[in-house]
Amino acid sequence: MSGRPSKEPGRTPSDICRILVAEHRVTEQVLRALESMAERCQEGHAFDLDDARAFIGFFSAFTDFYHRQKEERFLFPAAVACRPPVDPALIEGLINDHRYGRALFQDMESVIEDAAAGREPAASVFIATAGAYVNLLRTHVDREEAELFPRLERMLTDGMKESILKGFKGLDIRTFTGQSHEHYLELSDALAQRFRVPPVDLSGPFDGGV
Repeated sequence: MSGRPSKEPGRTPSDICRILVAEHRVTEQVLRALESMAERCQEGHAFDLDDARAFIGFFSAFTDFYHRQKEERFLFPAAVACRPPVDPALIEGLINDHRYGRALFQDMESVIEDAAAGREPAASVFIATAGAYVNLLRTHVDREEAELFPRLERMLTDGMKESILKGFKGLDIRTFTGQSHEHYLELSDALAQRFRVPPVDLSGPFDGGV
């Protein structure tokens, strides 16, 4: 296992980061759809329970289980093992974002039945919590892509890259929900279409098999 940062072409740190960035784009597409749903509710449209469940299902499975585990089990440990290591405070902050994000979508989930039944303040709580969740995840993504990923581009060794990619390949979203990776990409597109948000372009860097 080499201790020198790799500059060779092929399976470089960019492959790891591109996978995660593509998953960010998928999640951001759903965040835009969630914003649209919240705006509709605020304008007085009926609260749709099936839509709310679809959002919660996506964030629980794809964002929190699948993407978060890639980062917390494989990427973040490698980041602090780099020489020099990534600032542990940055990693701890990103992990705290994950925890807070999970609490927020669980708070949304806890009020959707009441919101669909028209029992206030459930819809208002959902709208406010959805806004907080969207803002948190956008800030979190910005921090990773501006601060963490460029550092890893320079510092990950060949051995670290191989270990991270092996971990990614061994993580199967179907163990959490029984639904495939492709199901959640299709769900992201379906929510974007339903709420009329621009579709994300996944051509090129996204490797759906990882």
